[in-house]
Formats: sequence, C-alpha cells, structure tokens
Amino acid sequence: MSNHVKLAIYEPGNEGKKGRYFTLRLKTFVGKERSVFRPPSKALVIPSIAGDFQDFLETLLKFQVIDRKHQWIYEDGHIILNGNYLSKQTKKAECLWYIYGLEERAFRRGGHVHFILGMDELMLLNEKKWIDQHPDYAFSRKRSSGQSYSILYDGNNELLRWLRTKNIVEKIGSSLFLNKEIAAEILMSGLPITEINKSSFEDRYKGLAFSLDLCSIQNIVEKYDVQTIVTGNYHIAETVSYSNGTIIDVPASKKEALLIQNESFYRVFSDKEKVELTL
Repeated sequence: MSNHVKLAIYEPGNEGKKGRYFTLRLKTFVGKERSVFRPPSKALVIPSIAGDFQDFLETLLKFQVIDRKHQWIYEDGHIILNGNYLSKQTKKAECLWYIYGLEERAFRRGGHVHFILGMDELMLLNEKKWIDQHPDYAFSRKRSSGQSYSILYDGNNELLRWLRTKNIVEKIGSSLFLNKEIAAEILMSGLPITEINKSSFEDRYKGLAFSLDLCSIQNIVEKYDVQTIVTGNYHIAETVSYSNGTIIDVPASKKEALLIQNESFYRVFSDKEKVELTL
C-alpha cells in the first residue's frame, strides 16, 4: 500500500454532527509485531472499551494521549490496549481504523501503540461479513484545501492483514500483558511467547473463565521471567491486584487507567489524580 493513500472516516456516534471525522494514511507494509519489548519511559494500560468509540476518544483525550485534532501528544510513551475493543460495536471497522492510524502517529513521535487481541478480535478474524463493508467515508475526492482522500476497493481487507500481525500476549519490561478472558488458557499452555503469538490464528482460544492457583501463577512468572501479569477485565469496577501483587486487573473504564513508570504501578484517573498501587 502506498503511504500517499489517505482516508477520512466519520466518527461513530457523531453522525449528526458535521465535520467530526479522523484521517489516516495506509501503511506501506504490515509486518508481525514483536512479542517482547524493553520497558518504555511510561506506559498507559487502557483495557476494553466494549466497542464504544466515543468513550475511547474521551479516554485518550482525558489521559492526554491525543489532542482534539487526533494528534499524538504522549511523547515517547506507550499505550497498551488490552483487547476486547469491539464488544458492542456494530461499526467494527471504524474503531479498528482509528487504532490503525493512531499507531502511525505514535511512531512518528517516538511512541508506540500495543494492540493486544482479545476474544472479540479473535472471533472477528473468523467473520467474513465485516471485511466487505466499507467505513463511513467523510470524503472521497480532492477538497478545496488541496488534500486528496481515497476510498478502498477491497473494503476492510487491509484491516484484516493488520489484525493478523497482532499478538495475544506481550512481554513489556518485567510484565506480561494480555486479555483476562484468555489469560489462564494461554499461560497454562507453557509455550514461549513468540510461539503463542504464532499459533494464535490457527488455534481458537475458547476464553475459558477458570482461575489460576497461587502455585500455578508462581510457575508462570518464573517460566516467563516476569514479576507481574497485567490483564484487562471489564467485569470489575476498579483496578485490583492479587496473588501477592503478581496479577493486576485493570477495569474497562473511561475514568481510570493504569500507569506504569519507573517499574511502579499507579491508578490514574480522568481528574488527573494519581495513586500508587500497593503490590
């Protein structure tokens, strides 16, 4: 794909408001995402937004990841999107296109977007209907400003290619990140992280909601050489840590996120309050 191809897409949830759209450039190449990363200067964990596009935008704005023009302002920080971003979203493509474009804007500013697949995304890979549907394009011709925008002839196939490069578990610094619904099933497999991610599209994880005992958790952290397992969990109201601080569950909430900085964990709130998490 040429990096000169630009799309302009209306924001879901704002169809009645003229001019509310976002733009992105198509990537020249989509390659498999790395599974292991060095710790960044700061990382913000934002779990499932259950497919609510406007809640997602509000979260990014409140935690100063983007500005009102959708530009990345989180400097060299990373954001970690811990799966299940499509639960209630009928317009699945728009939410994915936004994250697709955010990746590029973050990269240009020295930041990084980690989009970790949850059960919703894994199931989406097996659906066909959404692939042929087009997003709600804002423009499909040259505007008076001189900007030229395109439409795609193959629907959302570029998104499908991009989704297949994503991981279901990543090791960032001394922590593992993945979605709560498939955490136990994945980690009990005992496979190396890179092998888990390679097999994620051939093997359909069932999302079994079983828990791990303390002995199993200890075996997992030793095997993967980590100190903490961070999951996204939309069944809880606030960030919690348990199993002697080894597991941190972060809620799906536009009011709260998890900040990781200098190997410490903080609950951060939309009113800019910051509370260190006791592990």
